[in-house]
Amino acid sequence: MKHASNKPKESPTGVATVPHSWPSSRWPDSVYPNTQEKARYLVRVHRRELLECGALARIERDLVVIGANYLKWLNQHRAHVLGYEIAPNRPSEGEEGAEPR
Repeated sequence: MKHASNKPKESPTGVATVPHSWPSSRWPDSVYPNTQEKARYLVRVHRRELLECGALARIERDLVVIGANYLKWLNQHRAHVLGYEIAPNRPSEGEEGAEPR
């Protein structure tokens, strides 16, 4: 019997899709945040939101991520990331476009 692969599948539009579902303890490398450690942190910090939108479900002792709902949740939050400015991204004072402090 063949097991389903955790590799992303190509949709007809050429965009990678996520698996139908997976246990949070075995996060696929092909799905953001791409590492088990970062996924554990993401689930811990956003557990309430993920549960409320149906992206996370408890099945017995396991937390299971529901792929389609997780993708919707990610798309809702991606707008917050684009304009998020952190210190390493700011131009230094001597560079063009730097704001005076």
